[in-house]
Amino acid sequence: MRDEETGGTPLPISEVRITEPRRKRGGQPGNTNRLRHGGFSAKARERREWVRALVAQTNALILRVEMVARARRGLAAKLSRVAKPFSRRTIAPRLTEAQRHDGAADAG
Repeated sequence: MRDEETGGTPLPISEVRITEPRRKRGGQPGNTNRLRHGGFSAKARERREWVRALVAQTNALILRVEMVARARRGLAAKLSRVAKPFSRRTIAPRLTEAQRHDGAADAG
C-alpha cells in the first residue's frame, strides 16, 4: 500500500490496517455453548429422535393398512367371481297359515 502524501513510499507497518477474517454464522470453533443451546442440545437431539421413531411407526401403520385394504379388495373380487351374494337372489316369501287357507279356498 502506498501513501500519496509521503511521495509514494510505503506506509509503516503500524499504519497498515490488518482486517480479521469474517466470522461464520452460528457458534464459533471452540464455543461449548452450542452443546447447551440450539440444535446440538440434548433436548433437541432427544426430540429429533422421538420424531424419527414416531415417523417410523406411522409409516409401518400405513403399510399395514394398505396391505389389509389390498387383501380385502382381492377377497371381494374373488368372491364376486366365485359366487353371487345371497342378497341378490330372490326368495319367495313364506305364506302364513291364513294365506295358505285363503289360497286353498279360492282354488276349490
